[in-house]
Amino acid sequence: MSVWLHFINVVVPISIIKEKLKVDFDEFYENYSEGIKYHDKYLFATGAMGSGHIEQIVKYFESKGLTTIELIDGKEHFKDLCVVEVLFGGPTRPCNWLEFNSRESSAWLKGTEKGELVIPEVFKNQNKEK
Repeated sequence: MSVWLHFINVVVPISIIKEKLKVDFDEFYENYSEGIKYHDKYLFATGAMGSGHIEQIVKYFESKGLTTIELIDGKEHFKDLCVVEVLFGGPTRPCNWLEFNSRESSAWLKGTEKGELVIPEVFKNQNKEK
């Protein structure tokens, strides 16, 4: 499966949420209120239109124990989460666990099938109204 991306996104593997936050994913998902939320089988995604809101989302995850950046060969890479900007062509830093398709504005966990695209309900409803 894959997640649809819009504007600026924060993508986190569900396995990292379970491991680092030590919570049931369904409980986390129900209580998450930092932005639009949706997920496929492997990835949790949230996003916003502005970088200020994305910074708040990243700080939220950092406050929960996730590590944003790690150095690999002296270069910054995303570790537990990934910030992806659709208009600028994908992850804002290398992200070794994420596959990205700019034509379809989609991402999926590396090593899994791309499969069906998950789109947030709020965007599905907007497309039906047009």
